[in-house]
Amino acid sequence: MKKRNNGFLLIEVLVAVILLGFSVIYLSRAFMGCLNTMLQFANYTTALILTEEKLFNLEIVTKESDIAREGVFSENADFSYRLEVYRLSELELNQADLDVQWKDGRRSGVVNTACYFAVKK
Repeated sequence: MKKRNNGFLLIEVLVAVILLGFSVIYLSRAFMGCLNTMLQFANYTTALILTEEKLFNLEIVTKESDIAREGVFSENADFSYRLEVYRLSELELNQADLDVQWKDGRRSGVVNTACYFAVKK
């Protein structure tokens, strides 16, 4: 007489459930890592756009007293800036060093930019 195997053993089902649980945990951790990386890139891109905007505004300002040296961007309260402008007398140029910082939870970042523009007469 032949004995028929009509299903799975309990141990086989438990092993399959445990393997499925581990794979779901690792996939969710990988997904969260991707989301965090995307958030960092979004903050960096926002900082670059705000840097470009601030340097453009610096170029069109006519009086040096109108230049804000430190502050927070009105559109993005998480982003702040610090600006230093130096005169390069031998070249008739100004050097602008701009740092844009941001804070996102426990993480923070900064974009440092230096540019040169002509002295206004």
